[in-house]
Amino acid sequence: MSDLSDSLILFIAEEKLFDLTDRLLVGVSGGADSVLLLHLLSEIGVDCGIAHCNFNLRGKESNDDELFVRELAHEYSLPFHLKSFDTKQYAKKNGISIEMAARDLRYEWFDKIRKEADYKYIAIAHHLDDSIETMLLNLVRGTGIRGLVGIRTKNKSVVRPLLFLKRTEIEQFMYNSNLAYRTDSSNNELIFKRNKIRQQILPIFEELNPKIRQTMQANLNRFAEIETIYLQSIEQKKAECISVQKTKTYININKFKKLDSKHTYLYEFIKVYGFTKTQVDSIIQSLDAESGKKFNTSSYCLIKDRNKLIISEIANSEKMVITINEEQKILKIPLNMQFVVIQKNEEFELVRKAKIVMLDFDKLSFPLTLRKWKAGDWFVPLGMKNRKKVSDFLIDKKIDLIDKQNVYVLESSNNIIWILRHRLDDRYKIDSKTKQIYQITIL
Repeated sequence: MSDLSDSLILFIAEEKLFDLTDRLLVGVSGGADSVLLLHLLSEIGVDCGIAHCNFNLRGKESNDDELFVRELAHEYSLPFHLKSFDTKQYAKKNGISIEMAARDLRYEWFDKIRKEADYKYIAIAHHLDDSIETMLLNLVRGTGIRGLVGIRTKNKSVVRPLLFLKRTEIEQFMYNSNLAYRTDSSNNELIFKRNKIRQQILPIFEELNPKIRQTMQANLNRFAEIETIYLQSIEQKKAECISVQKTKTYININKFKKLDSKHTYLYEFIKVYGFTKTQVDSIIQSLDAESGKKFNTSSYCLIKDRNKLIISEIANSEKMVITINEEQKILKIPLNMQFVVIQKNEEFELVRKAKIVMLDFDKLSFPLTLRKWKAGDWFVPLGMKNRKKVSDFLIDKKIDLIDKQNVYVLESSNNIIWILRHRLDDRYKIDSKTKQIYQITIL
């Protein structure tokens, strides 16, 4: 067993990547790094399978890569998994770069094979130079602390056992061991940003510092430690400022205002919901404004309400209007409801529960309509003679802005007869003349 195999075993143990008894799916392109990874894993006795993606980007060269990896699998007597992609079409359809398209397709398929063929981890042959290039790319694009860490050695089911090696070390070992591999001609094309960093920027850095890779490796390690401290601080402040109740997240504005670096903290708090850095700026500016300012992502809504920010999922039923016919007994969407007609007799007892309403059946005009309340709605609250705006009623009930968005009303002939779970309209109540009762239950 080679000295490099010993170094690999040590790195796997130090980074806690996997157990040597685990079964790994190895992504093999045919290049020097992936062939070396396969060779070393086989040398240390790891049970492997090979996965190869043909992205059909380089014509005959792509097909020759596929043939080479297929023969490699035969040589090592390992399971071989192959997938061919129309990468250009995927990139065009999704409006992304060829590089990003290839990455998305590769990892999605790798994970599919991992689950189907019972591999524990996916092993990728990224090395130190790849990690340095990633960090520099992130700096150019704009990044937070996470982007300065480079490529992680382990991310869920993906492991990268070669991140301790430089590209030159890989090439030297391949030469000394007389191991064949394929060279990707696109690595020389400067239309790709990563190639520009590799061929133009890093050589300049190397002129300034001949040991630039060692220096950058130390930087990556230092940034990883800083990230750990950073995330601990985020979690600490999150615990102080945020509470979660059922489906809603509350951010205490008064406590949040006491924080330094408000933009960074708020972005870390709410980015999981899809909010952008630009939205974060606007949200912070709204903290001293009147209640009601709303910010949306594709799935979530954030509302500024008095002394708190409230985040909740956007309901698909926002604009839904449901018609309820006289003979209807059950409703499933948007709420699970039951409708029963009851004859009023001496045994009848009025039920007083938030999820049950009893109406005078003869006062209703079918079909009834169920919808979300809207500005301008009014009704006559039970026990009152004058009409009242629904908005004012909800304010009096001290219902927060998020809950307000989820309030439904039931109508008969465009008159609101019930604010669900809250109040019946006085005009539709049961009285001494009532003969039949229309009971609605929210199940």
